[in-house]
Amino acid sequence: MTQKLEEETMRHKPYTDTGIKRVPCFRCGNPSFHQWQVCSLNNEYKGLCSDCDIELNRLVLNFMGIPAKEIACLMDEYEHFARGLRLKTLKMPFVIYERPAEISSRRRAIQAILWNRKRPLRLHR
Repeated sequence: MTQKLEEETMRHKPYTDTGIKRVPCFRCGNPSFHQWQVCSLNNEYKGLCSDCDIELNRLVLNFMGIPAKEIACLMDEYEHFARGLRLKTLKMPFVIYERPAEISSRRRAIQAILWNRKRPLRLHR
């Protein structure tokens, strides 16, 4: 009985914008706004609230060996996006800040990953 219930609750397709709001956060139980596809859990989609999503992104950046200064800058920008505090006049999904001209290509790649939330980030070994 328990195994059947677990199989019914496993989600292998992304949630819709409306559907994700009905799912509790996998970590803390608050309402979800974001989703992650977890490869080690049989590629299931799990809902996350904004706070847990921000902490998970910070954890992934630390794991990837990104320098602490870059993580702080990236996460400061991403927190505005994740919490929905972006400017409504912009057509981009993030707030533009003034920053040095020499942004590394690695940093641009990380920003693209963090800001492309139509598809959840999938981590592979």
